[in-house]
Amino acid sequence: MRIITAILFTLIAPIALASGGGGGMSAPMSQPESKSPAQLAVDSYNRGIRNRDKAWKYQAQAAKSDNPKKIAKFEKKALKQFANAAKRFRAAIKHNSNLYQAHSSLGYALRKTGDYTASLAAYDRAIAMNPRYGEAIEYRGETYLALGELDKTREAYLQLVKIDPKLAGELMTAIQHWLDSSPETVTGDKLQSFKAWASDRLALAEYLPSSSSADHWRQP
Repeated sequence: MRIITAILFTLIAPIALASGGGGGMSAPMSQPESKSPAQLAVDSYNRGIRNRDKAWKYQAQAAKSDNPKKIAKFEKKALKQFANAAKRFRAAIKHNSNLYQAHSSLGYALRKTGDYTASLAAYDRAIAMNPRYGEAIEYRGETYLALGELDKTREAYLQLVKIDPKLAGELMTAIQHWLDSSPETVTGDKLQSFKAWASDRLALAEYLPSSSSADHWRQP
């Protein structure tokens, strides 16, 4: 998933000064300051990221296994971690509703649990806050694709061509995988038209890796 793995705050810890008096008394230890809503939001967000990373590990284990029981076990564990991640991201949003990364990550976690309607709503909020947030645009495009909303998938791709060609390429890869899977949500002329469009875009090679995102790895 092409996101920062954690959001960090730089905190300046209060320094306790020693007493200058001759009585040998030291200044009382400073009490820990309560965290601000913004800091609590970041803490919740980062915990959600850890849940998401655990889910990815379980997915990777499932992909490597040829044992149906183990695959089911790993997939169940991954689903639980995605659900936990969604809870963490919701907590982050409760503390700071302007944290667009949390809205986008919530959309991803919800998509992985199968709640496409809520996923799209979360992506919409993230993009409303930051219209150039490529991650949310790309993953929303994948959600549209899964739902067979091909015009909106195309629109997402064309947006990404302009703002993040690397992510445009990743969405096109998802489109190719979807087409190869013989989708049942769309058939007939609509599907053939979309296939032709995707083929044309590949031939044009309009996307190239961008230096801004080349150092990020993503999970579909």
